[in-house]
Amino acid sequence: MAKWSGHTSYIWVLLEGRNPDAYHTGDSIQIGIPEDIIARGSMIVYLVPLVVMVLMTLFAHQLFSNELVTILSAILGLFLGGIIIRWHAYKTRFDPRLQPVLVDDREKVNIVEVGVNQ
Repeated sequence: MAKWSGHTSYIWVLLEGRNPDAYHTGDSIQIGIPEDIIARGSMIVYLVPLVVMVLMTLFAHQLFSNELVTILSAILGLFLGGIIIRWHAYKTRFDPRLQPVLVDDREKVNIVEVGVNQ
């Protein structure tokens, strides 16, 4: 779809110690993302705006008892939830645990756990 629309998308991929000179623009590669990262990210992206919207709606309804204010608070809560998600994405954009890794048969991928207490 990116070729049809004329827009190019880039994804940062951890090479895990591989030589970056071995890869060039246009090469076909396989990347992997841990399932728990995808599941947790999906839940955060969908639930945070909904929870903030519901909380703002309940708060406005209890405080003002006005339908228009309650509706506007719901919209504001949804918008605020989206802002929280953008802030969280910006804050964690360089976290190596959340980055896709290169998967291939030529070299073994070594995944290192950071900050694990033993």
